[in-house]
Amino acid sequence: TKDLATGICLGVAMLIPSFSAGTVALITGRYQFLLTLIRRWRLLLRHPVRNKDRLVRGGSMALGAIASVVLLTRFISGLIRSYETSVLAFFTGVIAATALSFTPSLQEWHDRGTWLVFVGILFVLMATIPLNLQIPVGVWTAPLLAILSVTVMLLPGVSGSYILLVFGAYTGMIQALSTPGSS
Repeated sequence: TKDLATGICLGVAMLIPSFSAGTVALITGRYQFLLTLIRRWRLLLRHPVRNKDRLVRGGSMALGAIASVVLLTRFISGLIRSYETSVLAFFTGVIAATALSFTPSLQEWHDRGTWLVFVGILFVLMATIPLNLQIPVGVWTAPLLAILSVTVMLLPGVSGSYILLVFGAYTGMIQALSTPGSS
């Protein structure tokens, strides 16, 4: 179904820095539906018969997202183990290309708007590269980082995986997801 396919796309977007699950939900027309599910989850579960269609659609999206995360984390973890520098460089390149992909539409903006975009890109680069944060993924930090990245994922245009990359926890979280119970 469309909801299962949307869930698969959401799962892929959750794992790749610079891809926003919120944006995928917005593009596929499921963003408002997901927000409603999150906001009214207790009500939906109290009256499952009345909300059967919503629960089935939400369950299909969740199943697709979980399946793609489970399948792709092992793949990405293997790539990181074998080619960590290259994989992280690729993600950095994707992030830069995403930022630069907005430049054709900048011709319509005023000089001030263009200037602010480049200041924003410069700010992001300065905030992430020199700090090189390396937060270890452990029993206490993993849930906090997961909550932060999932919360950020709800915003269109913001990548939860990118936040993990900024904190230096992306590799650890991918490895923890690919081998549950190993830590």
